[in-house]
Amino acid sequence: MRIRSNHSSKTEGEALADRSAKNMQLSIHSTSADVKAKHLEQEQILVATMSGDIEIGEFVAEEGDLSSGSGDITLDNMQVQEAAITTASGDVELSLPEKGAKIKYTTTGGELETDLYHKKTGNIYVFGDGKTNLTIQSTNGDLMIR
Repeated sequence: MRIRSNHSSKTEGEALADRSAKNMQLSIHSTSADVKAKHLEQEQILVATMSGDIEIGEFVAEEGDLSSGSGDITLDNMQVQEAAITTASGDVELSLPEKGAKIKYTTTGGELETDLYHKKTGNIYVFGDGKTNLTIQSTNGDLMIR
């Protein structure tokens, strides 16, 4: 793995990050490696994999951009103002911020699964106050919200 400042790139295996120092941007790119990170506090978090899974827990950011071609994306205990989450065939599983979120969910063959109360207008789902803005795009993956 190459680490330059707050940028990491990995082809295979697993990229791990824990308790990052607060910087402006954390950027992780991988071909087939899984990315696991927790205890992150950044202004911007960018994570992209072609076939690896992305698992991020306990993170604070103004902005996030997470994408995976065929891997699953799991986000726990996130506090973001805005995030874009994209996957072609992987599933997305997330736990919402305490106050909720407004989610624009676009999919071709996936489904949204949740037991949480929400309001739906077209492809916009509002949970709680809706102040966190999430855009989630998936071709065939499902979205699970807890």
